[in-house]
Amino acid sequence: MSDLDRLFYWHGIAPDFINYKGEHIQVSLENRKNLLSTMGVDVTSDALVSRAAYELDVAPWESWVPPLSITPAGSGAGLGINCHPAIVDKELKWVLTEEASGELVAEGLFKPITGEEVGDYIYGETRYTRRVLPLPDLPPNYYSLQLELKDRIEATVIAMFPERGMMPDWLQDQAGYHGIIIQLYTLRSATNWGIGDFNDLKQLIRFCADQGVDTIGLNPLHALLPEIEAHCSPYSPSDRRHINPLYISLQDVPEFAQIMAAMSDAEKAKLQASIEELRERPLVDYAAVRALKLDMLERMFMTFDAARGSENASRRQEYEQFVALHGAVLERFALFEVMKADACTFEQIVEVMDSAPNSALLGEALQQYAIKIRSIYYQQWLAHVQFSACQALAEQLQMPIGIIRDLAVGADRGGAEVLSNQHLFCAKAAAGAPPDTFSAIGQNWGLPPMDPAGLRKSGFAHFRELLRSNMASCGALRIDHAMGLMRLWWCPPGKTADYGAYVYYPFEELIALLKLESHLNNCVVIGEDLGIVPHNFRETMSAAGVVSNKVFYFERTGPTSFKPPSHYDSFALAMINNHDVPTLASWWNGQDILLRRDLDTLGEGANLDALLDERRQEKEDLFTQLNRDGFLPNSWHDKSVHETADQDLIFSIMKWMAQVNSKLYVIQLEDLMLMTDPVNVPGTYQEYPNWQRKLKLSVEDLEKNTAVTDLLKSISNTRKNKGN
Repeated sequence: MSDLDRLFYWHGIAPDFINYKGEHIQVSLENRKNLLSTMGVDVTSDALVSRAAYELDVAPWESWVPPLSITPAGSGAGLGINCHPAIVDKELKWVLTEEASGELVAEGLFKPITGEEVGDYIYGETRYTRRVLPLPDLPPNYYSLQLELKDRIEATVIAMFPERGMMPDWLQDQAGYHGIIIQLYTLRSATNWGIGDFNDLKQLIRFCADQGVDTIGLNPLHALLPEIEAHCSPYSPSDRRHINPLYISLQDVPEFAQIMAAMSDAEKAKLQASIEELRERPLVDYAAVRALKLDMLERMFMTFDAARGSENASRRQEYEQFVALHGAVLERFALFEVMKADACTFEQIVEVMDSAPNSALLGEALQQYAIKIRSIYYQQWLAHVQFSACQALAEQLQMPIGIIRDLAVGADRGGAEVLSNQHLFCAKAAAGAPPDTFSAIGQNWGLPPMDPAGLRKSGFAHFRELLRSNMASCGALRIDHAMGLMRLWWCPPGKTADYGAYVYYPFEELIALLKLESHLNNCVVIGEDLGIVPHNFRETMSAAGVVSNKVFYFERTGPTSFKPPSHYDSFALAMINNHDVPTLASWWNGQDILLRRDLDTLGEGANLDALLDERRQEKEDLFTQLNRDGFLPNSWHDKSVHETADQDLIFSIMKWMAQVNSKLYVIQLEDLMLMTDPVNVPGTYQEYPNWQRKLKLSVEDLEKNTAVTDLLKSISNTRKNKGN
């Protein structure tokens, strides 16, 4: 294997792939080298290529252990130790502690020559050997191992992972479970400030629990860029480890009441008028909502920070504990936020965010913005407290699952997450998709991907942070585009997506960590596996305890015929639709096709009449299945598929799908309201107001709608009797 091939291997750059037609496509050498350059590898000379290959291929053998070692938990666990011939017969001292507490677990002496050999590497005249250090029978967790020989000391974190991820009772019994999925910001209520908030979510949880609903699935709650008006997609956030503070319900915070008490009647009236105006708008006005809520949050922080009395002592202690727990990750995020607000240049922000923890530059910035940084801490603390209270309420009301969170596939290249991890993200590249029937040049999502080699070198620290922060306060976590755990399509800079290639990730290690974090956080994992799925991906995920995702529109037995609900996979989350496809009423009426025509997103060479005829055939198949299974409403027995959808039809389709064999079944709130406007139209940016459209009905209206409550109770009864 040449040095260049070694680099391709360690950076995961594939030489070929199978396209959407089933054809075997070779990726040109030029395109693969271009991706290496994008990853920061200098390929301009043989000497530089050789040095880079050495760092990835040989240098790891010169260390006894990597930054993170991964091994199965339980009996027979062991850790491979890389040994130079000079130490094979030497006696190494080892000490094993529990990572979080530092508590001693075990210690001993290990002579490598006595251990099983599980690998070797020959470099020049030196043969390195990997020998297994037997470990105690321990439960799944993170442990710290220190190895010592004379004056040399090395350490590693050991991730002892379980056989499967979290498998609660509800995922293993015979009953079926159901829920609703929402974009939180779309919620309307009599109390919010023009955007759905955590108080609205609590109100919705109470309503759903009364109807026997088991779970509520949310959009990603990630923190968005400060320039939120142009960057409001929850799937293109600033930082996936933090929560969007606009979801905070201000009136539920003690400091808000104190500020209101000090306001004049005129000030209160002006504030209330602004809130009511934002509340009535059909679209979320992100810029106006952000300006209003963040101004109030800053005032609330100053009130909180100034309070030193005993009545505030417990809350201040909770705040300080939160700040200490989130440490440097929260610090860098807050610094990014205040520097953006202070109109610092992109170059200034990059320089500070990339500086060493103890650098003078970082220290000066932290001191300069100290008060504003603490204000960001306060916002994040409030957001976490209020969101945790939502899951606690769901548990109190005996919802078996409670909240399902959503983890986006990436973050914006100009956001806090990428800029504080510049060693890991390749900001010049972008994740996307290869060419398909809808796009001859593929798709570029604009999200910078992580370098597989960088993941290993960093001990997967960022991946662990992402899982831990997003598995908090929920019953399950949905991972968007879960195939990215195995491979991502990389688009090189200055080129269209068809000049890219698949980059493979350390799948086994990532799945092991996913199982461990699922176990430690008591959180079920749902992998969104729609689209082109790699060979054996679903089988591997299922074996790991990761629930699959099935969408009615895509589950087919033929080009225009749908799979019956009874034929769906059991270990899956089934849904009729999601945020990227049309609502049920829009789909039936063909409005989504007409909208795509108007927005010029039908695809090159698409024929409108052919698309509408194909939709007619799909509806006829669904109509036939509804009639066959006894779910066609009486009011539709004399109608045809050419009729406009009404509540009878839409609700009957949702009841029919409630028979689905899958463990979980969820429906969108939009479908309960017969809405037709989509929340997002893929392939558009400013052509359509993506991620802004609110729901037609408020939470209060929903509670009074007997047709909706009857439907939810009917679905609950069907799901609870599944398997009986």
